[in-house]
Amino acid sequence: MGAESPSRTVYSHNGNFNGATTAIYMVPESTSAVVLLSNARGLSDATDWIAQDILQTMFEFQPTVDFVSEAKKCRKSFNQWFEENIQGPLQRHRLASPHDRRRPDYYGVYRLSGYDRFTVKVTKHTEDSSKLILEVNGKALQRHILSHYHYDVWEFAPSFVRRLCKKRIRGLQLVSKFSDIVQATR
Repeated sequence: MGAESPSRTVYSHNGNFNGATTAIYMVPESTSAVVLLSNARGLSDATDWIAQDILQTMFEFQPTVDFVSEAKKCRKSFNQWFEENIQGPLQRHRLASPHDRRRPDYYGVYRLSGYDRFTVKVTKHTEDSSKLILEVNGKALQRHILSHYHYDVWEFAPSFVRRLCKKRIRGLQLVSKFSDIVQATR
């Protein structure tokens, strides 16, 4: 950003914690700062790109970076990475059968010894008899659909990540909304 513009000292920090992402950029020379906060979990990409786009506009950095295009490339790259490194290997190694146990054998509430406040409840999936429901500490936000992987192994990683993306909780979907936000503010 701004490779052909006069250099400026910029201090920045970005990150995330449960339920929020942030990007902070301070430019001492102009006594200005850009602070972005988002009520979402993610990779901080959207808040970071929006902050950089604001700085690019404030200081007329050249050449300009099309952050909407960059966000779309990142989304495409992440989707490809997810397919190659998560979804693809899981599907290739999944065994459709045999099931070593009947589904009701898994039903119940499980507690780690010494951690009575931490519970995992496994129940029947009401819409798909091939799946189970896992719920952590009785919280609806911690309810996951389990798919049979092989033998006594069940998983929820791919469907969980996809579900979060659809709810715009991960940075991946923040990236897809980034273009709408930037275009609306220009």
